[in-house]
Amino acid sequence: MSHHNRSPTSPIPSDSPSTPPTPTSPSHRAPLNHSSDSQDSLSTPPIRSPPSPQFIQDTSATEDESDYEEDNNMGVFEFSGRRYSLRKMLGEGSYGKVYLAVAESRRMYAVKYFKMQSGETAEDYRAAIGPEERIYDHLGSSVHDNIAKVTGIGFVSYAPDNCYRKVILMPLYGISLATMIAQSKVLDTENRRLNGLDSQPKVSYRIPDIRELGSKLLSGIDFLARHSVLHLDIKSDNILFMHQNAFHVEYNIDRHSFIVPDNLHIVISDFGMGKREKDVGPMAELVQTEIYRSPEIFVGCLPNSRTDIWSVGMIMLELYTTGDDFESPIPDQQELRRFRNLQFGINEYMTPELWEEAASTEGGDAVRGPIKLYDNGPADRSAPRLSDLKRSHHADGLFAFLHDCLILDWNRRPTAKQLLRHEFFQNQ
Repeated sequence: MSHHNRSPTSPIPSDSPSTPPTPTSPSHRAPLNHSSDSQDSLSTPPIRSPPSPQFIQDTSATEDESDYEEDNNMGVFEFSGRRYSLRKMLGEGSYGKVYLAVAESRRMYAVKYFKMQSGETAEDYRAAIGPEERIYDHLGSSVHDNIAKVTGIGFVSYAPDNCYRKVILMPLYGISLATMIAQSKVLDTENRRLNGLDSQPKVSYRIPDIRELGSKLLSGIDFLARHSVLHLDIKSDNILFMHQNAFHVEYNIDRHSFIVPDNLHIVISDFGMGKREKDVGPMAELVQTEIYRSPEIFVGCLPNSRTDIWSVGMIMLELYTTGDDFESPIPDQQELRRFRNLQFGINEYMTPELWEEAASTEGGDAVRGPIKLYDNGPADRSAPRLSDLKRSHHADGLFAFLHDCLILDWNRRPTAKQLLRHEFFQNQ
């Protein structure tokens, strides 16, 4: 069973049209900021001049493409009567490619092409683009600040080799949560190495920022729920910051360094696995990337209106720990071991009634993979309790929220609307 279940409409973007400054670039050096925690500062060795913590992303989609020379054109296509030139591939996945597209007005967009798979022809485009197109057609003119917008879906006059000519044209957003975390870890590792410390990165978002990001994420999920839409691939790769968003890392030599974005506006993107509730069939299917996968999908049940809520909880935990906390160190049967570790972590376990629901779901065996019905095996010895991951009392509210969000029983997990009223979001 694959651990990377990308959908046919989910190419993996590199998230930024240009490469950010490297940590060792002498032209991007700046003094370090030292953030304090609730404990007294320990004596520390002298701090060497580190690389700058600032990463600045590309210009806004409302600005022109002056950084891109005309001879960078990779191809020209027409869409809804307007001409666009492809300037750079932003990312490529198993099923698609995303390019930077520049209009004649010099406004920049992202265009998503879908690859023809082995044995497919130009007439098979519907299976590739269908899921996202159905979602956006269903949403129609309804929009939300935290849902990625689409400029248009349609046929173009040009496509790269082995790609369909039906594309999705969208605004050019910024980097993802996943990319910001990864870049921050690189920078923090270099800072620690320069100071003669263990080079393992220790980064985290601040609690107020986790609160705001979580609120925006839940607001987007609530909007989708009100329109009977399931995203089914909520993960940090699919949460994008708005363009021209810089961030820096406040280095802390003793504890976790803080990732500090300049702007916390985010959008949920990539509906390649999305479904309208009425399209959820009687047969189980594998959705959600494993780290964010909900218990009902692990055991082979059908997705429901609460399935995305579990993924939101896992992202909010990731914003705090920036790690994969329930991954098994044992490579054999990773999904089975992860599911056991999750149950141990939240101290909730599958009941006979939940197993019976799983057993009665058509197609559940194929989705469960190595997880057997009525499994009650032990978690890894290294598996943490959720509460063990809390570093200080400053995170009490966050972990109270996680306790109420990460509910194993999908029939009683709260909705996004209910969670937005949680005390964690009321105590600003």
